[in-house]
Amino acid sequence: MNKRSFGIIQQRLAPVVESLTQKVLLLNLEKEVEMYYNNELDEDGVLLFAKWKSGDLQNNPDKYPRLITSTDMAWQQRACGKQCNSCSGHCLFVGQRTRKPIAKQIYSKSCSYCKAFYRKHQITEQVPPHECIKNYDGSSGSIEPVAVLQMYIALYDERSVVVERIITDDDSTIKAKLKWSNQTWMTKNNSNVQPRMINSKGNEVARPDHGEIPGHMPEPSFDADPNHRKKLVGKQLWALAAKNVKEKKTMTKCDAMRLQRYYSFMARQLKYKKTDAEMLSAAQAVLEHHFDCHDYCGDWCLRKQQTNDQRKEQKKFYRSKTDDKDLYDYLKGVLERFITIEALKEIAHGYDTLVNESLNNTISWVAPKNKVYASTVSLACRIGIVLCINTLGTMEYYRQIFELLEMVMTDDVRYYIQQVSIARDKRNVRGRKKDTKIKRSEKFHNKLKEHTKVAKKERKKRRGQYKTGIGMDGGYDSDADSDTPTTQAPKKKRAKRAPVICPLCKKKGHKTNKSKKCEYYGKDPPRIDGEEQDGQTLQQLEAAADAKEVEQLDCIGFDDDSDVLEFFSADEYSTDNNAASSDDEHTGTT
Repeated sequence: MNKRSFGIIQQRLAPVVESLTQKVLLLNLEKEVEMYYNNELDEDGVLLFAKWKSGDLQNNPDKYPRLITSTDMAWQQRACGKQCNSCSGHCLFVGQRTRKPIAKQIYSKSCSYCKAFYRKHQITEQVPPHECIKNYDGSSGSIEPVAVLQMYIALYDERSVVVERIITDDDSTIKAKLKWSNQTWMTKNNSNVQPRMINSKGNEVARPDHGEIPGHMPEPSFDADPNHRKKLVGKQLWALAAKNVKEKKTMTKCDAMRLQRYYSFMARQLKYKKTDAEMLSAAQAVLEHHFDCHDYCGDWCLRKQQTNDQRKEQKKFYRSKTDDKDLYDYLKGVLERFITIEALKEIAHGYDTLVNESLNNTISWVAPKNKVYASTVSLACRIGIVLCINTLGTMEYYRQIFELLEMVMTDDVRYYIQQVSIARDKRNVRGRKKDTKIKRSEKFHNKLKEHTKVAKKERKKRRGQYKTGIGMDGGYDSDADSDTPTTQAPKKKRAKRAPVICPLCKKKGHKTNKSKKCEYYGKDPPRIDGEEQDGQTLQQLEAAADAKEVEQLDCIGFDDDSDVLEFFSADEYSTDNNAASSDDEHTGTT
């Protein structure tokens, strides 16, 4: 297949894939609305979902379904600093009940047909009629609020659906765009005074007039994504750890990593708090736990339930409010704006944008960021394939696409697609299991321990003093407090592991449930540690998993040597400029 043939086939496939994508999005929307109504009846005893589906609710906006969605923008170009020069971007609405996409919007700033025409013609000449891909002229950074606004309007006008709440990152531009204009606000509220707001300096000023929601639509409310808020907290902490010795007040990267994780555990339990006082009390545990005060800790802290003797027996590492008073006061100021009642309510909803991020990652596989697909129908086609497979599954998607193309699926093609589909389903099931998540957590902590060992080794090397023949002695002290170089200890031979024996079939080489002679063949074996028992609620299971990780984190010591890079975080080197917009959000400048 040469380049020209691929383009012709793509032009043939694109309309079919797009029609199937719209069908899938409508199917997901119907399931989301059906779960919202939950068999609710109107005054005449007719299902509201049936009336909505038939279009009988178009003249009754009060009965429109009010959905909770999440959104997150993705651009088809690798990020480089704070540049916003991507040629295209896409945005999705994901329903929080079904966890499936219900709307999409793609914007492109380029068209290959137009470019090819103007290579041979003057700029003043008119391009022949064609299906132009270009549908946006503004900056790439402004695509996100425009895309969210268009999806919001389309769902209301075309589908009779109100997006009541939007879960997104701390982006003030989306919140500013999805509001009424000042004139519309004054008309709605029967007022002659423009809406007011508090700016970053604490002064009351007129609200900037950026809203573009039509007057016949209600304004949505916004909540923050807890995972993104955790990144914002980590960004502040890692920035402090990267400062010079005088400014960071003994702050280390281990402190930053642990505090960021504590904030994540606290935020996960906020959805179970009923009053503002409970939320504020729970938020104090982020800093207090780090300084060995567990009065505010929740179920994710096991040390709270231990006696003083039990605490002394275990070797844990905490900061001291007396010895590290300057650090305590500084961190209290850093975390203060993240643990206000307004900030806590924004993440206490129990929703997230994980599905959006997962779909964006999958789309980056089929539309790599090192290539440009924005100028043709290729980008929309690739995004549609991802959305269809996410909803229908691999086998069902190809079955329907073959049927729409009036093609016969041969046996060898069917077998290959079936094998790919089975592998995908198994991978998804395996990724959702609790054991898989535990293994990922253990892998994370094992890497932290390896970094700590390397850090201690490097510190000993630097403390060794130069002497004649120091290279023959290994070059560093085995004792951290000694100035006399000593020879390295010989490497110990790895002890042979005892052979693994199945307790049922009594044969060596396995100890799993894959043997037909094992009692749990084809079933999940019972958990050894007994963490997950029948009758436990989701809150108890989440708290138990978090508590186990907190125990591991508290066993990692601090290293004040600024030259040692024993801990790493993507937040430390992140070029995401959303942190700046989040500052505006908390100061009321949206």
